[in-house]
Amino acid sequence: MSELIVVDVGCAIGEFSEFILKSGLKVKIYALEPNVNLFGEKLSKIKLRYPSKFYFFPYALGKSSGKALMYGTSQLNGQIGSLKKFNAHKKWDDYLDTHLSKDELSSAITIDTKSVSDFLLISGVKEIDFLKIDAQGSDIDILEQFLLKQNVRCIVLEVNVSSNQYENIYEGDNNLSRLSKIIAKYDLDIIKIVPNRDFTELNVFLARNFQIGLKIIEALKISFNPVFRQGWSVNVVSNIKTEKLSLARTLTRLLQLLFHPVRTIKMLISLI
Repeated sequence: MSELIVVDVGCAIGEFSEFILKSGLKVKIYALEPNVNLFGEKLSKIKLRYPSKFYFFPYALGKSSGKALMYGTSQLNGQIGSLKKFNAHKKWDDYLDTHLSKDELSSAITIDTKSVSDFLLISGVKEIDFLKIDAQGSDIDILEQFLLKQNVRCIVLEVNVSSNQYENIYEGDNNLSRLSKIIAKYDLDIIKIVPNRDFTELNVFLARNFQIGLKIIEALKISFNPVFRQGWSVNVVSNIKTEKLSLARTLTRLLQLLFHPVRTIKMLISLI
């Protein structure tokens, strides 16, 4: 496979990208992270080690270029910093109740944003082999902009299992129900769905072409990448090609019908 172009939106400390760079693959990675106060030093070191392969952009992707507020940037070592406000109705689990400062969730810093169009112009990226989006509640917003502007072969993004206000961390509609409509609109194939630790969010792997997407995932060794390795063997959906989105629609409707969608996901996994 020729040189692969990877875009890592919300790269944090660069763990996902650094794993790929260490593999020695022919690759160029364009990584975006607005929380430079916490992650800038680490990302600069990666850039020094891989100057011709790793390109770092210190801003978030939004609907337009300018300034925006980013909430909760100091919480959990910056892992839940988001352009979306936090859901006031969220019921946190015991671990997060212990480790979060609830009063600080509403605090924000001002960051730079770029539209996807402006980012593509600045970076010079023409085609994308693998697009990773971990934008804490803005994933589907960003995905739509890329699909409108760019040829993207393979994608992974994080979405909420449901729109249940007591389970989702962020305000908005970054959920399976909305994603299913995007999948149908752009005729995308679902390659795999990898749950997070508590099954409240899902990393959904999509492709324009199932076989090409699978080859890219294998070439990048995504199943061994520390960002996805822990949940990779838990198959919510694996190696299934959708026909007119029947799989996504069925899954979404099932989750919407049941009162406890998280429990439903656990049940589905236990049956596989």
